[in-house]
Amino acid sequence: MFGMRPKALFRWKLLWCVVIIVGMMMIMMIAQYFPRASIITNTTIIKNSAAVSTATDNHCMAMFTINKNNENRSLSDTWYEQLSHGLPSLVRAGESTSEHRFTHWDTRLQLMSGQVPYIPCKVTQYDGVAVGQCLAAKTKAGKSTWLAFYGDSTVRQKMDVLLDFLPPDLIYSYYLNNKKVKRKVFKDILAYQLEFRPHTFEVYGQRSLDLLQSPVTNSDNDSNCINRDNYVEKDQRRIYKGSRWYSVKDNCSSMINMRRSYSLRLTLVWATRGSRSGAPLDKGEKLSTLEEWAKAEIVPDVVVVGYSKWSLMIREQVGRELEPFTAQYSLSRPLLAPLTRLAQITPVILASQGRYRWRNYRSTNSPVLDNTRELHKIIYQSQITDSIPYLDAWVWALLKSTGIWRWDSTLPFNLANLKECDLMRDAGFSNLSFYTNRWWNCEDPHHASYETNNNEIQMLFNMLCNPYLSTDNRHCCSSSSSSHSTNSFIT
Repeated sequence: MFGMRPKALFRWKLLWCVVIIVGMMMIMMIAQYFPRASIITNTTIIKNSAAVSTATDNHCMAMFTINKNNENRSLSDTWYEQLSHGLPSLVRAGESTSEHRFTHWDTRLQLMSGQVPYIPCKVTQYDGVAVGQCLAAKTKAGKSTWLAFYGDSTVRQKMDVLLDFLPPDLIYSYYLNNKKVKRKVFKDILAYQLEFRPHTFEVYGQRSLDLLQSPVTNSDNDSNCINRDNYVEKDQRRIYKGSRWYSVKDNCSSMINMRRSYSLRLTLVWATRGSRSGAPLDKGEKLSTLEEWAKAEIVPDVVVVGYSKWSLMIREQVGRELEPFTAQYSLSRPLLAPLTRLAQITPVILASQGRYRWRNYRSTNSPVLDNTRELHKIIYQSQITDSIPYLDAWVWALLKSTGIWRWDSTLPFNLANLKECDLMRDAGFSNLSFYTNRWWNCEDPHHASYETNNNEIQMLFNMLCNPYLSTDNRHCCSSSSSSHSTNSFIT
């Protein structure tokens, strides 16, 4: 490839695009039949799923799923990019390199006062104090709150941002694979891209220590669990510079009482490939969490599912263009039955994958020494960029018959952020703090910005809290538009 002339590379890219488009059109047509057929064996589930669909509260769903006249619009990002043009910019006009003068540090939702042009209801603004008021109102009604995430780093990062919304009046305990750890260890392993990844991350928030047989604490001096930092350490530019071992004592306090007495519970299940976890070409461990939740007496108040991008690495390793989509089909089919059952009793939402910042693989600090090599790099990265919308649409086609919701309303937020990162890079600001920090996340090629995730967490709390607080019917999921329950959208 490196020896090819630019014209030949262009023809190669054009041929690749034609193959992908034709192949995906065929796959999308097939997907209209196979996912539904795979769960016909349980006619009761199918009938109940139809009843759930008709009872769904569209006023709340509209906050997550953009109304489309044509589903094929989601096969590319063109339509979403057009919607992103209606969002306020976080970059100020002018030549100043001061981060306070060049950028807005409010979220897009704050700049719009919660009124997104393509969402027909108003998104209420929440912070830790407001979330605490919500939990108090739910406690008064005899309800606790459980948010669950299931998937890859797309949802892992959402949970990381969610920690900033924790009410200050609760006492928190942090667990990795059911072992209690300090908050800092939990946060570091959750936040960074590491080879070591626990299967489960959990946070429990309670109002009193008396609810537990053994003490819990926010302090890093808790003697019940000893840890020796097991995360990969990074320097100020987040470049790996070494790794350190981490372990916990086996005699950490039991979680049984915790699961009975929490006011707030957060759960992340590390499921990189849907029904299995692990590297793309590994067989990986089969995951049964969704099946367990679907049969449990107590279920999460909302389950956010997000995975698929890991399968793109298969194409690089095996060289077959459609292999990631074939693999994703096989790995998603085992989720159909548990998701169908689970969607009958609680909202399940499929999150869109973060779009690709391929420009992070280009250097602006040194001249291009080999134009052919640079062109090849652009073509290679564009394969990933162009494939993600198709992969999103493919997974949705596989799972939509289960009754889950599609979450694409913040995809225009993600695309607006990418455009602003390009603008700042072109302006020569790529070495400044407001470009490199996680709020903008411009240096991360795979994930949305923390600002975009912040807006997403706001939407989740609108779903969980608005039915319990004094919000009028202009607000999404308000008590006047749905019955007084977090699961009222599914009756």
